[in-house]
Amino acid sequence: MKENSKSDFERLFRSSYSRLVFYARGFMGDEAEAEDIVEDVFVDLWRRKDSVDFGEGIEGYLFRAVYTRCINALKARNVGQGRLTLLSQINERRMDTIKADSADPSISMENADLRRELESAIESLPEKCRIVFRMSYINDMHNDDIARVLDLSVRTVEHHIYLALRALRKKCRGIVRCLLFAFLLS
Repeated sequence: MKENSKSDFERLFRSSYSRLVFYARGFMGDEAEAEDIVEDVFVDLWRRKDSVDFGEGIEGYLFRAVYTRCINALKARNVGQGRLTLLSQINERRMDTIKADSADPSISMENADLRRELESAIESLPEKCRIVFRMSYINDMHNDDIARVLDLSVRTVEHHIYLALRALRKKCRGIVRCLLFAFLLS
């Protein structure tokens, strides 16, 4: 540790903290988040105090570090919001389906028949294809995760999914025609 680095750090903290929080709040729109970001930047700086020169360029470095952390926090927030929105939409659709099923018994029976047909089509797939398809579409796993779990290459997983979808399209073509016919008659 350099002899004056602790006092330099304290002086830098006192002189820059409030300006950095104000700067970060402009991005984040929230005082607490801005303070967390600035504090993280100072903690990171303190960890590297032995290799940092507390000279003229240090304030520029701090503003750049705060800027980068704010952008990363905003990206993470947007990804989280996108996922929440998507999950909300999925749940709304599920609830609409449940309401429609319970409102009309004939729809409920048709849906049960369709589920049985689809399940039968899935069961008729070759074993590895069926397992990969279920992991991907029913368990909502990513291809990388499926490959890791089954000790396959990602390319092999993609090929199994392709084969499964092609086979299901052929087997379910009649089901789709029946649905369209029933829809046109109603």
